[in-house]
Amino acid sequence: MAADRRLAAVILAAGQCQRTGGRPKMLWQVGGRTLIERVITAAGATGASRIVCVLGHQRDQVAAVLPAGVESVVQEERLGTGHAAMQAEPLLAGFPGEVLVLCGDKPLLGAGTLRRLVGLVRAERAAAAVLTFDAPAGSAYGRIIRDRSGRVRRIVEAKDASAGELAGREANGGAYCFRAGELFGRLHRLTSANAQGEYYLTDVVGLLIADGRRVAALRTEDPDEALGVNSAEELAAVRAAVRRRAGVAGRV
Repeated sequence: MAADRRLAAVILAAGQCQRTGGRPKMLWQVGGRTLIERVITAAGATGASRIVCVLGHQRDQVAAVLPAGVESVVQEERLGTGHAAMQAEPLLAGFPGEVLVLCGDKPLLGAGTLRRLVGLVRAERAAAAVLTFDAPAGSAYGRIIRDRSGRVRRIVEAKDASAGELAGREANGGAYCFRAGELFGRLHRLTSANAQGEYYLTDVVGLLIADGRRVAALRTEDPDEALGVNSAEELAAVRAAVRRRAGVAGRV
């Protein structure tokens, strides 16, 4: 695919899982490729002209698997997803288009879905778009909060959500597209006044809405795309999804 010079991607890959057995989470493998490599491949297939990985835990080991041309920056203190995204600002200052922000531990994100996310921002002239999906009842994913007319109002993390909010099934899929100026202009306004004491990237959505900007949502029909990996059990679930997909493809 030809490079889209108005599209960049930031991949958040600084996180540390407490149960990795010493191996960086980003280097866990699914279908013969590491988590981070899978997400980079999806980002590259959107045509993004620049891909920036935000590294942290065991950064040298993760940096060693990054393909040529992929840029990296370090998050020295792990203060949340919003703080991680902020580390990419010096590299993308003045970028003229849209920025995909992706989680490095979601290896089943599809390039087609990400292209639709970008297309939604452009077609609707939105400040941002978020990927959503229908989560199982009681799951620990953040929830999408809409107003009575169905417009996205904010994203609430599960640890900060009320019982009523957790009862909602539409959840945050962990992939976003922002207009670059809208994103970096608000990351510095984030606060850590929440249950985890972190700077949440998801709070940018609420800030945009408060400023009168439009935030769109794209609901994926494939909930596997939202599967994240933060434990051996979740890794097994992702591997099972890959095998299931391969089995379906083999019967077509």
